[in-house]
Amino acid sequence: MLDKKSLKTLTKLNKLCNNSYKVFEMAELEAIFGKKGDTLINHINYFKEHKFIDVKYDDENVFCMCVLPKAFEEIESSENNNVINNKLKKIMFLTCLLSAMSAFLGSFVAMLIIN
Repeated sequence: MLDKKSLKTLTKLNKLCNNSYKVFEMAELEAIFGKKGDTLINHINYFKEHKFIDVKYDDENVFCMCVLPKAFEEIESSENNNVINNKLKKIMFLTCLLSAMSAFLGSFVAMLIIN
């Protein structure tokens, strides 16, 4: 499971690579991601070590890389988790709202019975 920043970076890489190997210069990646070179290199190395991307070659400032199926699975599972979390939030909100309305209605009926 990736943290939010790494997942966002991986998702952008996935869109840029478009299921094929692409060549990127470091300046281009810095402009796209808004991160410094060292941070990007750390992300790329992490993704490479964990088989999220394949790097054909890595010269000083030029990378040729492709996103692997493991990354697709990670991105898809995080999107599914977001959908499930949003549904759960809606259900919790409705449950709280209905509970509050039931409590109010119960107290109102109790007051009518007492008087």
